Amino acid sequence: MLIGVEIGGTKLQVAAGLADGTLLQTVRGKVDVSAGSIGILKWLKENVSREIQAQRDAATAIGVG
Repeated sequence: MLIGVEIGGTKLQVAAGLADGTLLQTVRGKVDVSAGSIGILKWLKENVSREIQAQRDAATAIGVG
């Protein structure tokens, strides 16, 4: 399983997929500007961990953009 992370100016996304391009799940969130980078890191930690657990598979790679 592969994990993709997008950190944007207004939204955050985490997606799980397979190497053949099959998308398994996508989770979106909003950037809380008042929480700053700590808020972004907290959201990512919670949601990346949750996504890996939901797929019940080890992530072989994680890409962040």
